[in-house]
Amino acid sequence: MSSSRRTAALLALVLGLAPAVARAQCTNLPASAPEAKLLAFYALPIAFNRSAQPDQLRAGQWRLSFEMTPMPGADSARRSTTCYASSKQESTNLASLFPRPRLEVGLPWDLEAEVSYVPPLQVKDAKANLLGLGLSWTRRVAIVAGTSVIAEARVHTVIGKVEGPITCNIDALQANAANPCYGRQISNDAFSPNVSGAELTGAVDLGDYAVYLTGGVNSINSQLKVDFQPGAGYITPLPPRDRSLVSLASPINRFVLGGGATWRMFRGLDLTAQIYASPDDNVSVSRILLTYTRR
Repeated sequence: MSSSRRTAALLALVLGLAPAVARAQCTNLPASAPEAKLLAFYALPIAFNRSAQPDQLRAGQWRLSFEMTPMPGADSARRSTTCYASSKQESTNLASLFPRPRLEVGLPWDLEAEVSYVPPLQVKDAKANLLGLGLSWTRRVAIVAGTSVIAEARVHTVIGKVEGPITCNIDALQANAANPCYGRQISNDAFSPNVSGAELTGAVDLGDYAVYLTGGVNSINSQLKVDFQPGAGYITPLPPRDRSLVSLASPINRFVLGGGATWRMFRGLDLTAQIYASPDDNVSVSRILLTYTRR
């Protein structure tokens, strides 16, 4: 696959929902469906969870972060789809990164608000427009031998969409009318992640270093809206445009666990490494954050 197609697949969050979806209507999928499991699998790296160690920010104090997350690759069993006319394995194992900026601002009453926005910039064949929001209550609960112990409760959500050739990219187009993705025009699908969650985090601040553990629940209600014109470039008149929908019967809940360590490199500048995992999906991701806190 060319570099441009790999970039498009990344910004489409590498869902890889089958080219065959362009001929199927997969609504109200149960949590046990392979497509539902694939949605849950790729919801983990884009969830707007706590990625850096919690700090008790003063009202008006702010912290700016830049996050990089490698996208995981699904195994062959997870990439097999069954709600279509025939089963098919998808090429979702792409090694790419998901970047995201974050801004956190201290509020009164030990509250902190966090926001992230990935603007709708066209990158190769895909265009993302994603908003992440978080609200936390953070408090320094104890000081033991000069070491601070910090507790945090937080809620978060990711909304928006990613548009691009998710189902029928250039490599999936077919010249045979009997096959999915028949035509010469790539699809322009829209993926909506719709991931929300709640979590509890505990941290120990050691001065130049900090470590933390977090746990919570993510609620996933993702969907994919197909937009593909069959037969484009081959036949006239064209058949109806395919606008199939892939959706869940109800949100999928997943327990999540995480942990990380922070190195305070310079005054206000921190480097954090995190592991974030969903035991139900047997998947974990690593994150790296560079953070600047206004002192």
